[in-house]
Amino acid sequence: MQTQSIYRFIGVLFMLFLIQQVSAQSNTHRLDAYVVRNGPDRIAHSNGYTMLMGSGMYETGKFSGNAVAIDAATGIYDADFPRISGNIATVISDGQGGWYIGGSLTAIDNEPIGNLIHIKADKTLDTNFNPDPNTYVRTLVLEGTTLYIGGNFAEIMGQTRNYLAAIDVSTNTLLPWNPNPNSFVHAIQVVGTTVYAGGEFSSIGGQPRNYLAALNSTTGAATTWVPPTIDNDIYALAVNTATNTMYIGGIFDAVGGQPRTGLAAINIGTTTGTVIVGWVANTNGTGYIYKVSLSGSSLFVAGFFTTINGTVRNSVAAVSTTNGNVTSWDAKLGAYSTVYALALSGSTLYIAGYINQINSTDQPGIAAVAISNGALQSWNPNLNSDVQAVATNGSIVFAGGYFTIVNSQVPGSAIIFNEATSERWPYPIVVNDGGEIYTMTIQGNTVYIGGAFSTVNGSNRKNLAAFNLSTGALLSWAPVVNGTTATFDNTIVRSMKIKDNLLYIGGLFLNVNGSIRPNLAAVDATSGALNAWNPIAGDGKTTSQYVNTLDISGNTVYIGGAFNQINGTARTHLAAVDATTGALAAWAPEVNGSYITKLIVKSNTVYVLGDFPKSIGGAYRPYGIAALDATSGLATAWNPTFLNGLVNDIAANNRDLYVAGYFSEAAGVGRNGIASFNLTTTTINDWNPDIVEDEGGFYVYTIAASDIRLSVGGGFYYVGNEPRGNYAEYELCNAVAAVTLSGSTLSAQAGGSYQWYLNNEAITGATSQTLDISLLENGIYSVDVTANGCTGRSADFVYLITGNETATNNNIILYPNPTSSEIIISFSEAQPSSITLLNVMGRTIQNIQGIERENRIGMNGLPEGTYLIKIRYNNTEVIRKVVKIN
Repeated sequence: MQTQSIYRFIGVLFMLFLIQQVSAQSNTHRLDAYVVRNGPDRIAHSNGYTMLMGSGMYETGKFSGNAVAIDAATGIYDADFPRISGNIATVISDGQGGWYIGGSLTAIDNEPIGNLIHIKADKTLDTNFNPDPNTYVRTLVLEGTTLYIGGNFAEIMGQTRNYLAAIDVSTNTLLPWNPNPNSFVHAIQVVGTTVYAGGEFSSIGGQPRNYLAALNSTTGAATTWVPPTIDNDIYALAVNTATNTMYIGGIFDAVGGQPRTGLAAINIGTTTGTVIVGWVANTNGTGYIYKVSLSGSSLFVAGFFTTINGTVRNSVAAVSTTNGNVTSWDAKLGAYSTVYALALSGSTLYIAGYINQINSTDQPGIAAVAISNGALQSWNPNLNSDVQAVATNGSIVFAGGYFTIVNSQVPGSAIIFNEATSERWPYPIVVNDGGEIYTMTIQGNTVYIGGAFSTVNGSNRKNLAAFNLSTGALLSWAPVVNGTTATFDNTIVRSMKIKDNLLYIGGLFLNVNGSIRPNLAAVDATSGALNAWNPIAGDGKTTSQYVNTLDISGNTVYIGGAFNQINGTARTHLAAVDATTGALAAWAPEVNGSYITKLIVKSNTVYVLGDFPKSIGGAYRPYGIAALDATSGLATAWNPTFLNGLVNDIAANNRDLYVAGYFSEAAGVGRNGIASFNLTTTTINDWNPDIVEDEGGFYVYTIAASDIRLSVGGGFYYVGNEPRGNYAEYELCNAVAAVTLSGSTLSAQAGGSYQWYLNNEAITGATSQTLDISLLENGIYSVDVTANGCTGRSADFVYLITGNETATNNNIILYPNPTSSEIIISFSEAQPSSITLLNVMGRTIQNIQGIERENRIGMNGLPEGTYLIKIRYNNTEVIRKVVKIN
């Protein structure tokens, strides 16, 4: 056959089924993972999806850092802007499209930074600008090429500068200007050759000056101008050069011998500053002012107050520059708001701080209001926490504060993340008030949820429900799980597992679909019909006996909870039953304790978590975790210590067991609330994720693992150098290697080293980034790519000589996969089809003509290994890979 003819018959198939091999784990969290405010109570992983559950989850969204550039028209933030972490106290435009940012900063994209940085117009960090003040920066003013800096610091650029300094930004050099105040500086204003400073000092520029001073911009010496007496700190300054008037804001009660609470006007046109007696704008006695901004004949003032001159205004107001009278302007902030920053831009005033509502409209963190009348504009970035600093530059509004999410979303009762795309499932799952989801799993195109609820998305569902994974639609599938008594409906479905299209459930309940099923049941995953399987957990009468956890290995269902019998035979908190008949197995570990909260079966070992302070499986296990032989029920020798320890959760993939809790050491080595153990050797892995100690401990509540990712929920605030409170993700290997075909050459993504495979067998000598293949031979190709100490195998690349090019198709679901007996091919609706089973070399093994929505191909008697299923319908051909196991 001519080469050209060969190419005409090449059909390159799609990425099908992931096979992962991992030799290392990342200590550093995933930087592009979502954050979840208040975090999940439980996390599960199933079928390529991570599922977060809990009653206290609030906003969720991609991590923005604590400082963002927001479009002034749309409210959408610039996702390409670097993620800056830390307490952002002040920001100003550099006049060239970039920003100077100060505060108590910790990181940019998780890399440590100093407390004052410059982000250039191209959104990159200016590495030539590195003043590195030793602590908090509170205020910045750029005058020409001179950047004035005030705050709490005592050192900058390696030189002593107490609380006030100046840098020439054209050369990035520290100027000799050194007024040397004796305490903090909160505000700076520059007028000509005079620098005004306000703060907490009592001496500055070599002269006694209480809270306010005028300094020579060249020498740093205090000028002859002497401010009036002020009795407390100043936080804000604004100067009207046309009238030689300075407006000051702070926490003072008297200025120049006159009663002035929080606000005052001072004459700066004379040698001695005097309070302007006719200008009065007193806040209520407990009020204080953080910012003042001039706009024409109005002075906008912001802070925390409820009245000015007896007129009700919540924390932001406009007063006359002439006499201090409150104007009719009113933004109508909600009660208990605090405004920390203001920014004027054209006809808009940006208000930032601790804000929840404006004029009864939800507006968290920051708002845009009209300068003319205070009317709220539609602009709403929807932040998840406070804003401390705000500035504008053309069409960009820069905000910095305590938020970590911009354009945040309300998560509902559960959140689902697609592991392949790292994106959030976009559909809502909302149970009734007071309800909660305790367990979730995914099979094929269906999401199953269980818990304690009576409605889901407004429709009646009794503790079980299901959704279409593709569309988010609530399915009609609706088994009814009822409580232990008619008058006290305390039903909870706590755990679920799927085997052979049966959904096995455990929890606290009495009947399912009207039939008695004490605490254990199985329902059809397609129809919801109750199966005959009926092991009875507990006495079937009292609410003190229930099932917490299930796992299935082979044809055995392992059960853990708080019960004293199964099928009337004594079993204390642990048992095993046949998955088909429900018959009780001989496995009966001794448990001296109150309950089992979780169990996981791996090979011939059952890992259990719970309360067994005296012993379990015949051995003392003081940390609430044990490994039991799945045949004898005896404890294995595995018995790691957890210093200051309490273990909260366990998870496992095909290589490792992950343990989470309150501990700083596991198996004698330091661990930050999470440790992993190799399932083969049982030894602790050399892996220590960057969860940061919070309030004297590492608080990790829940974890879930796949072969490539670990998801973590807890009471921590910082992860690495970033404030990712309550939720984090870790790669357990590099991203799956991508393989592409060009001509007859396969190429892998860049890495350190490579090993290619054909039909899951290593190809001798195939260790380059590319691999030449024969276009006349069918085969399944994959490659191990090793980089940064981690080896990840690509998705299988299936090559067949075929006349049709295939494509993925969400209308077809194959399950179970892997399988030991048969594959079910399920269409979205009944239709004629031709279904062919092939081996990896393309030889036909079986062919059927289907007409139903569900069609079956038997695989009994076939050797273990990889097979292909070719499906033809409606002039479409789809090829899928399946794995046969025994």
